[in-house]
Amino acid sequence: MQSTKNNKRKKLLIVLSYFVVFGFGIIAGTGNQNSVSSTTSSSDVAPAAEVKQEPINVALSGSSNTATEPFKLRAGLATFKMHYGGNSNFIVRLLDTKGNDIEGLVNEIGSFDGSKAVQIPREGEYVLNLEHAMGDWTVNITQ
Repeated sequence: MQSTKNNKRKKLLIVLSYFVVFGFGIIAGTGNQNSVSSTTSSSDVAPAAEVKQEPINVALSGSSNTATEPFKLRAGLATFKMHYGGNSNFIVRLLDTKGNDIEGLVNEIGSFDGSKAVQIPREGEYVLNLEHAMGDWTVNITQ
């Protein structure tokens, strides 16, 4: 009976030893198992290529009230350089093509030379709505 107990203890010790040696290795990821691991260091990743976008230049002109033809702008900063040679009120508003007001650019009486930087919310088509313009005007947009 003593030898049966000893045999059971030996078997139990062997099983426990096996678990300690191989079981912890499996838990820690070093055992005899198939595993997939993915790690990248900063030296493994190529830097993102900078995409150089072509500048946008839009030249608009007229001599009276109008809504301009649509023009494309990208999301980001756009500069509007404006000139007005009339004596009446000169109001210019930037709208999206659905008619939503994006930004008031100018509201002056008499001749005007100036510019305004505007944050364009998203890429798309936009129009300028010019009101009360009774003289020659130009608007140059750069982005």
